[in-house]
Amino acid sequence: MKLIDYSTDKIPAGCGVIAFATTLKFELLENVGTLKKGQNILVIITCPRELGMENYMNNHQYELTVYGNSIEDRKLTEEYPWTIIRSKYENEKLPRLWCKELKIIK
Repeated sequence: MKLIDYSTDKIPAGCGVIAFATTLKFELLENVGTLKKGQNILVIITCPRELGMENYMNNHQYELTVYGNSIEDRKLTEEYPWTIIRSKYENEKLPRLWCKELKIIK
């Protein structure tokens, strides 16, 4: 997948007392399950600053591992009190995935 529409203002402060998350938009470069190549998706990234600001680059390819529907995964995503930074994507009806691991492909 390819990161699109990134800017530094989309990355909140580092996690500490408040657990921040952000939403970034990606384009799929291949079919994944029911999602089709060329489709845009939204990825919720927890503590995004900890990945390293230099690792977010528009038009670069990434490998994504997502959280599933297990009880443990739901506790870490849906039930945990994340402070998700509001984005202009809120009203877009795109698939949303919770990022477990994000690796840039160099």
